Amino acid sequence: MRTRRAFLIAILGLPVLGGAAILWRNFASILDLRRRTGRTVTAIVDLMLPGEVAPSAVSLGIADAVKEMPDLQTLIPDGVAWLDRWAVRQGVPDFLSLDEIGKQHALEAALGSDDDVASQFIWLIRFRAGLIYYSEPAIKAAFRYTGPPQPNGFGDFAGPPQ
Repeated sequence: MRTRRAFLIAILGLPVLGGAAILWRNFASILDLRRRTGRTVTAIVDLMLPGEVAPSAVSLGIADAVKEMPDLQTLIPDGVAWLDRWAVRQGVPDFLSLDEIGKQHALEAALGSDDDVASQFIWLIRFRAGLIYYSEPAIKAAFRYTGPPQPNGFGDFAGPPQ
């Protein structure tokens, strides 16, 4: 009697376990995609603001802040997909597999692309990351002069350009 009951439970439970396995596989796939897109955004920010003299943008946590910006949330998956497709045309599996020069070329290609999503994606990352980076006290301290760029103002502002 017990073996029959155990057998029936096992048979009836297989579809549930199979469904759970499929759900887990899909969930794991989504998590992997999210991690990969996050790593791609981090690589882009690191390439743009590597911190040769001052701290890098990644070390200041700016890449993480950029990833959470609402105006980038809809652009990130499509922008990363565009960069990955560009990398595949160069003979590598994805953007992250490119060397530094290849990544720079990919970003330049995206900025110059007719694809509005790709160019807007890179432009917004550059704008947002740069804005946050140069607002950081650690970065401001790296520059000797912190006064206005034109200490005497713009004396010829009313005149025509020369």
